[in-house]
Formats: sequence, structure tokens, C-alpha cells
Amino acid sequence: MFSNKYFMLCGAGGAVACGSTHTLLTPLDLVKCRLQVDPGKYKSIFKGFGISLSEGGIANLVKGWAPTLIGYTLQGSAKFAGYEYFKYKYATMVDEESAYLYRTYLYLAAAASAELVADIFLAPFEAVKVRMQTTPGYTSQMRKAMPHMMSTEGFGVFYKGLTPLWGRQVPYTMMKFASFEKTLEFLYENVVPKPREQCTKVEQLIVTFAAGYIAGVLCAIVSHPSDTIVSKLNKDPSSSIGGIISEVGMIGIWRGLVARIIMIGTLTGLQWFIYDAFKVYTQMPRPPPAEMPESLKKKLAGNVAESDSADAESGFEEADPGEAGNNVIKMVSRFVDKVCTEGGVTAEHVRCLHQMIPGVVHMHLETLDGVARESRRLPPVQKPRIAWPTLVHGEASAGGALRAVLLADGRSAALPQLLPAEGALFLTNYRLLFKGVPVDPYACEATVVRSFPLSALTREKGVRAAPAHLEHAPHDALQLRAATFQLIKVALDEEVSSEQAESFRKAVSRLRHPPHPLLHFALAPRAAPPSDLAQPKHHTLKGFAKKTLLKTARRAGLKPKPSKRQKYVLPADARETKKVKTKDRRQ
Repeated sequence: MFSNKYFMLCGAGGAVACGSTHTLLTPLDLVKCRLQVDPGKYKSIFKGFGISLSEGGIANLVKGWAPTLIGYTLQGSAKFAGYEYFKYKYATMVDEESAYLYRTYLYLAAAASAELVADIFLAPFEAVKVRMQTTPGYTSQMRKAMPHMMSTEGFGVFYKGLTPLWGRQVPYTMMKFASFEKTLEFLYENVVPKPREQCTKVEQLIVTFAAGYIAGVLCAIVSHPSDTIVSKLNKDPSSSIGGIISEVGMIGIWRGLVARIIMIGTLTGLQWFIYDAFKVYTQMPRPPPAEMPESLKKKLAGNVAESDSADAESGFEEADPGEAGNNVIKMVSRFVDKVCTEGGVTAEHVRCLHQMIPGVVHMHLETLDGVARESRRLPPVQKPRIAWPTLVHGEASAGGALRAVLLADGRSAALPQLLPAEGALFLTNYRLLFKGVPVDPYACEATVVRSFPLSALTREKGVRAAPAHLEHAPHDALQLRAATFQLIKVALDEEVSSEQAESFRKAVSRLRHPPHPLLHFALAPRAAPPSDLAQPKHHTLKGFAKKTLLKTARRAGLKPKPSKRQKYVLPADARETKKVKTKDRRQ
């Protein structure tokens, strides 16, 4: 699932989602920026729209659409692809149970890592956009604005707002992804009346939009102070972060919050809706909300009725979230100290942030703990039922099917990569047959089928195999080679016991050498070979022809020509020579 192609498609979906939504909301973003940088002129959202329309018409409301489109397309691609990549990488760095129990922190870390990279692509275009939208009389064309800023202020002007941009976007993205994941789990568990797998694609997209909108409201509140600072800095590059905070005050820094909530809520909901719809359209894997591992379910099976304390019978003690919470508080506090120190934020504001951090962290810990307790009641995931393929006429099953994985044999590197494929290995009275689907869903949508007659089997042996990127651990790998230059290399699933594997190998050996040559082929029952008790009427073709011709001649009234056998008599010379030799032998 987590291949390079998957991450590339995630990036493409993020580019479409972010680029289109940010460009669509350009008028609202323009009014929001003007509310932040010039509150004396633009006193509210509606007055901001009215003044902007009266000054330049519709064209004035879409000013800055080009840098918005390009910048957020690049940023969205890096952000969504990076989030999926870092989430996968961080999850593989710890065991499966820890990845599930502390998945909220995993979401936060993956989102922060992805946003730090994505903002490097966004910063230049964000600087150009704000300059075009908030500076009166400035050019409305990006191809003119960017070279003018470069020539007059140097290349550094494009990244002057990178640090406050990180201060705005990193908390925003951490809240965006983590709250979306948690809200989605909450909606499916408490609001949606049926499980996710029973919902239609349209219903799932509606739930995705609702979770995205709720996450967007939280994102707007978290990132709004930094957004105000970024807008002020991009309008007046000579100002500093501390000077801006002192100028506008704590109330002024929250100006434009309503417009930003409307904008970011709608924008985030649309982004998640488009991203999920893109996955549906391209038939990408859409993993459900995080599920508890089987190993953890077994450990918690005897602890459902009790509270968070240890289970004395099983000996399993649940992890104390206090230590993890303290570690997260320390990590976030250090990050806030570093960003605020470099940005020149006052000690009072930093102290306020430190007071807010423990409450937010403990809120997520309590939510995580509650979800973990409820998830213990979830039933185990059932594997799909094995269905026998269509057999030829006269072919019959010679044993049960074994769930297996078809492995690559190393001889088809130039062909499309269809292997490994998950399916089942079937044995009939005529052939060996494997049928399954590729593990990589992007390789091919067709069914993978491999088979050859049992009579062509030349060698069967056990091999060692460790296929990667599988959800289970196969064992008892078999390599079956045929005289028809075919090779089937399979690894049996973990649910197949060693006894079943050995019984299968014995059945293959028995059917390779049937009691009659006709059983090498798939025949109808009426064409089965005769039993040993039935004696043939004519043993040879000569005898059959002789009796048939004689019978035909008698019916026609012809008599067969009599033939007399004459005794062979040796010539006189030979008789004399024989007598002499007999006489000499007696003497």
C-alpha cells in the first residue's frame, strides 16, 4: 500500500485540494488581510467587501489569485504527501501497540514535519500575494510583482516571513490533521448510525466534510495570531514581530477572527472532501480510522469490565499516560520557546502559551484514553471467504484450498509488477491452480492466475521466503517447477498449519503418478479408463484385422485358401557335416 506511487498520488490529491480551495476563497482572504493590516478603514467583513468592490470592482476582489494558486498548489502537494509519508515512517519506528495507543502524538509529529517542508515552497508566493492585496496602487500581476520585489528588496524579502509563517502554519496543520483524525473517529463511533464499511461512498464523503469543517474551526482559532503577524510583516518588511504585537495589542491581534473562522472552516472542509473524493476517483486505498491491533485486543480481553487499573489475572498493566503527556508538554514548550524567542515575543505572551499547553495535551490524552477503552469491544477483522474457481469439464477438487501469497520468481522483471499477489492455492485431480489479486492495488486490477497440469510437475521443494509489505507473516514457502517452463513460488498464510501444508504436499506427490495414463488429463466420467477386470477383445491390431477380414470373407461366400505346412529338410551336404560333428563329439 505505502509505495512511492501511493505517496505521489497523495501529493497530487493535496495539490488539487489546496490549490483549488485557496484560489476559490481569494476574495474572502483579501478582505481578511485588509482587516488585519488596516483596521481603521476596513472595520468589518461586509464593509471590507463593500469598500473593495467600490474601489476596483470584481477585479479588485480576486487580486492575488495567481500567487495563491501556485503557492498553495505546491504547499498542498508537499503537505499531504509529507503527512502520509511521515505518519507511515514514524509508525514503523515503534511497535504496533504503541503506534495505536499514542497515535494522536504520531499525527501531530507527522503534520509538523510535513508543514515545515511545505512552507518553504509557500513563503515566496505568500509574500507576493499579501503585498499585492494590501498595498494600494501595487501591481495586480504576479509576473511583474515578483521581479520588482526581487530587484528592490533582494531575495531575502521572500523568506522574511518564513518564521512567523511557520508559527502560523505548523500549529494550524498539527491541529488540522490531528483534530480531523480524532473527529472522524468520534463521528463514526457516536454520530453515524452504522459502521463505516456499510456506508456508501457519498455518505463517507459527507462525514469527511463535516469532520474537516470542525477541524478547520479549531485550526483558525489556533493559528490566527500568527496569521495577523504575517500579514503585517508582509505589508511592512521593516517592522518586527515584537513591534507588531506592541502596536496592535492582545485584542487587535485577534481582529478578523470571524472572517478567518468562516474561511478556514469552509476551506479545510472542502480540502478534506476534495482529497477524499480524489482518492475515490483514482481508486486509491482509503484506510479506515485507526483500529486496535489484535495483540492488544488479546491483552485487553479480560480487562473490559474493569477501569484503568491493572488486571491481576492477566498480569497486563496499561500504560500510564501521565509520563507521555509530560514528555509531549516538554517538547511543545521547547518548540514554543524557540519560535517565540526568535520572533521577539514578550515574556508575558510566552507565559500565557505555557499555561494553555498542558490543558490541550491532557484533553487529547483523555480523548485517546476514552477511544482506547471503547475500541476494546470491536470484533476482530474477518478475512474474505475463499471461493473456488471455475473448473474444466471432468475436473474435481482433490483437497481444500490453502490461503497463500504468490511470490515473484525473478524471471519477469520487464513485465508489469503484479507480484506478490494474495489469494489461494487449489489442488484438483488434474492441475495445480493459484488465483488471487496483486498486493499493490495500483499494479493491475485484473485477477492473477497461475496453473499447470500435475503431470508436468518435475520438482517440488521448500524454500525460504520473506516477502515485504505484507500485513501478515507467511511461512512454509513452496517452489513448484513444471516441464512446461513454468514456476509457481508460493508462501502459505499464517493461518495454514504445518500439518495442512504437509498433507497438501503428500496429495501433490500422490496425484503426480495416477494408476492409469488417461488420468493425466481432465476427462468426463464417461471417458474414464477401463478397470483391470475388463479384458480387451482384441489384444493386437493384427488379430483384430485378421478376424474381421475372415468374417467378411465367409459372409461373401469365399473360402480361405488352404495352406499346408511342409517340414524343412536339410540339404545332403549339411546332413553329412552334421553326422561327422556328432560322431566326433561322442568320441
